[in-house]
Amino acid sequence: MHPTRWIAAVAAVTTSLAVLAGCSGDSTASASCDRSLKLDSYTISTCGPLRLAVFLPGTNNADLQSRVRYLKSAIKKIPDATMTIFDAKFDTTTQVNQIQNALQSKKYNAAIAAPIDGVLMCSALSQQAPAAGVLVAVPNLALCDRNGKEGKELRAPGTLTYVGGTQTEQYWTDYLTWIAKRLDGPTKFLALTDPAAPFPLTKNFERAVATVSRQYPDLDVVASADTDLTVAGSYQKMRALLQAHPEATALVTMFSTETQGAYQALTAAGRAKDFQIYDKGATPWAVAALRSGKIEATSPERPVTSTKTMLKALVDARAGRTVPPFFTNDGAKAPAGAPASGMTVLTRTTLGDYEGQG
Repeated sequence: MHPTRWIAAVAAVTTSLAVLAGCSGDSTASASCDRSLKLDSYTISTCGPLRLAVFLPGTNNADLQSRVRYLKSAIKKIPDATMTIFDAKFDTTTQVNQIQNALQSKKYNAAIAAPIDGVLMCSALSQQAPAAGVLVAVPNLALCDRNGKEGKELRAPGTLTYVGGTQTEQYWTDYLTWIAKRLDGPTKFLALTDPAAPFPLTKNFERAVATVSRQYPDLDVVASADTDLTVAGSYQKMRALLQAHPEATALVTMFSTETQGAYQALTAAGRAKDFQIYDKGATPWAVAALRSGKIEATSPERPVTSTKTMLKALVDARAGRTVPPFFTNDGAKAPAGAPASGMTVLTRTTLGDYEGQG
């Protein structure tokens, strides 16, 4: 994951899309184009310029904002392409309506979709979308009750590809095991997690905590709180946890904005130096905090690499190229010696020149 990360060059995206121009330049060319893609039981036309819909659960944190910035920059380099970004504000009903309305409009032929509730949106994104001629790439938030699965099983049939693998139960089990093995003795942890159900990733974390704490009882998570993934919201949740559990001396989080808010709460309480802090995300803030000794370790997420990978996959598929059904590690290569999950930990001694994404 860090220096070995795989980043698809924007030039490659532009080159791939240029190939599409042969079928997408004008109405006559489009009418004569008969190129299509066979995807599971669906046959999807790949003629015409890219018309991309981007369905995000929100745009209120570093991960999501970095995805938006990349896409707005990359789409300008794609001949004749258009894009609409849909912000669901972490409201399931809003996202369902956005997806349904977009499909009914027939304005789009490709989608990047991060579902808040992958079960509720299973049919729309894995059946209705391909039936409507829309190729779908999914990051991290798996469809059709597949968040508890691993590897290629994270991709729902009917979708083009799944990019992620850094928030699976096994990934979390590997990371928490790494933490537990380095504890000096019984340690009482607090945990800040992603939003509660139907947002699905928190369940993977909770199951991993249960598994690891049984094997390594020194890792004792005495309390946790779900967050809205913002710094301000995480500050408030951490402040309440500290008041309720003054015995705690360690923290693990599911994303760096939670860590940032928690660190502010610890600082305000005069306890920042007392806590061992383990981050998930490795955003630029977390990388700087790691270098300065504020946190013990982080495990990377790569929202920009993930988004580049999905965009390139959509472009390649529309150009007739073979696309893998699953990209682990957000599209980055796992470092030598990583477990099967691809789990990677960065510490001050292994950080190197990694600057983080998000």
